[in-house]
Order: sequence, then C-alpha cells, then structure tokens
Amino acid sequence: MRYILRLSLFSVLFILVHACSQDGPPQANIPSVDPQSVQIGSLDVVISQETDLLGEPREIVYMDEQHFAIYDHAFNKIMVFDTSGSKQYDFGSVGRGPGEWDPMSGAADLNFRNDQFLTTNREEFRLDLFSREGEHIKTIPYSHYPRYSQKVWIADNELLVSTLGKENALAVVTSLDDEEDIRQRIGKPATNYSQRVDLDQERQAYVNGEIPKSAQNEALAAKTEDGFILFINALGEIRKYSDQGKLLFKKLIPNTVRDPIFDHIVQRNTELDSPGVVAPLQYAKDVQVKNELLYIFIPKQGLDPNLPDSQLLIYNLQGELKKQLVFTDPQREHFLYDMMIDHTNTIYLIDIMNAQVLRYKAELN
Repeated sequence: MRYILRLSLFSVLFILVHACSQDGPPQANIPSVDPQSVQIGSLDVVISQETDLLGEPREIVYMDEQHFAIYDHAFNKIMVFDTSGSKQYDFGSVGRGPGEWDPMSGAADLNFRNDQFLTTNREEFRLDLFSREGEHIKTIPYSHYPRYSQKVWIADNELLVSTLGKENALAVVTSLDDEEDIRQRIGKPATNYSQRVDLDQERQAYVNGEIPKSAQNEALAAKTEDGFILFINALGEIRKYSDQGKLLFKKLIPNTVRDPIFDHIVQRNTELDSPGVVAPLQYAKDVQVKNELLYIFIPKQGLDPNLPDSQLLIYNLQGELKKQLVFTDPQREHFLYDMMIDHTNTIYLIDIMNAQVLRYKAELN
C-alpha cells in the first residue's frame, strides 16, 4: 500500500510545494498579511500534562458550546471533556468486535454530529456509529475507498470522502449507509487513480524539484453552506466549488509558507537511499470551515530547529487571507498535532509531545 513505507509519525505529517494547476479559472494574486508570532508556551492550557489524563492525544473534535472530544491512542479511548478541561467520561476499546477499533490507527477520522460519534476502523474497512454516551449503534461496511482517505460527516446520511483520484474525482459525497451511492463528484484528478504507486519514481520527482502527478490527487476536504473546499496538499492550493461541483476559484497559500517546506522535502528525498521509501509533500494536516472562515493547519515537519514553525492560515470563503499565525517554540518543548475550532473561533490545539491541550483566541477583523 502506498503509505505504509512513508516514514515516521512526525515525518508522515505534512508537506508541500510549487504550483501546478488544474483546469479552471486562473490563479488570483496572493494577498499577504503580516504573520503574527504566538509563542506556544504562552497559550492557555486546557488539559495539562500534570493531570495524566492524556497519553497520546491524536484527534480533537468540537461537540457543543461546553464540550469537546479527544481520541487518545495510548489509552485507546474517546474521551469527552468540558471546556474547562474536566474529563466527563470515556469509551471504546481495541479488538475485532462491533464498535472496536484496530490497534494501529485506532478510532480514526473522528467525527461528531447530531449527538453521535462516527469513526473509521481502517483495518476492518468499516465505519462505526456511537451515541453521545459511547454506546455502539451500528457498524457500516466501507471498503471501496483507500483506507487513509479523509472522511468528513457533512449531513445526517452523507459523507464527504477524499478519493485520491478514484471515481474520476478528488472527493465525493456518498451515502453514509452505501458507499457506492455517489451523490456528488468534486474536482478533476491530475492523473488516473492507481492503487499501486512507484514510490522510487515519486521520490526522484521530488529530487528533481517536481511534484508527482499522483501526489496532486491528494486533497483535504471541507463543506461550506453552499459548496465545498478542497485543499490540494502537494500544491498548497485552495479550491472552492459550488454545490453542483463547479470550480469557483483556486488560490495558493503564500509562497513564504510553501517554499521552505518544499525545499525541505526536496532535500529530504535527496538524502533518502532506501528503495520504496519517499518523503511525501503535504502542507496541511487539517482544514476546517467554521463560522464562514477556512482554517488551514500546517504543523511543523519535524523536530529540526531549522524547519518552519507550525502555522495556522485563516481565510474568508472568498479566498482572502485574513490571519497568519506562526506558533513559535524557541526551546523546542512542544509539538502541535491537531486542531479544533469552537463556536467563538477559539482555537484548540493538541500538543502531542506533552500530552496536553492548548487554547488560543485569535483576534479577527
């Protein structure tokens, strides 16, 4: 499988690049804003390391104005907290039975909607639905799409799934109960989908300063009220589509963000000498739409102090960059891993190195 050999947890995170556009409207000019530096050590601590409540927090999701949930891979539990950081309850276990998750990926693609949780069991190729309290409701077979494709629960009975180019699309809207019930195709792939990818060829493309076509099929997806956002992760490109799948615009994130990461990936692949191993170019780990704003979370690529710091880009839905937050860490004591945005646009961040949750309220005009 294409991702199995793609390096360690920290390096598998994220990476990116120069632009190589698809069909559609021309790229608009990229307006710049002054980056705002925020020292990670100054952020509010919601759940501290000293509480020992978390071991390896991997995913965080918004539930309601008073609660959020975390999947912790060390405890193999979904944990529910109030916004003061007080743990309310947890649930879940590893295994092959109904409602259990595999030990490698755990409760992946954690979603919460209508007082229910949805998770992906990547080893068993299925989805599992739980009540708010953690009671298992049902298991749904879901084997058609690549196991590492992003899955976002966007309506009562609909999923937005990144396809890696399958179905002649970059993402599809499918029925929650029937993955073959495709209700919408979004985006045109750069190349035809292939289950087998020549990783040595991909690595050499990066060494040559090029972006492999297959990498350009990898997108992070989000739903807006009137359409969809795709972030082409190997291009650093935002694409907005109408509800009918028409491309409305596409814009690159700032080259001051892209270029250092791209150069790092070129150098990294140049240094690799193991057959079948590639350092992929993926800028972002997550994109979210909240309160008519688009949030793009770009974690640091590793622990090397020379690498760019973690960043959060905030756009309006017309593609205008409103805020660029740079999370600095002079002492290299933190590693930001995942984000959540609440109803007030407050940003919650997982610091996986210290098993804690941090909070920051950005000032937005």
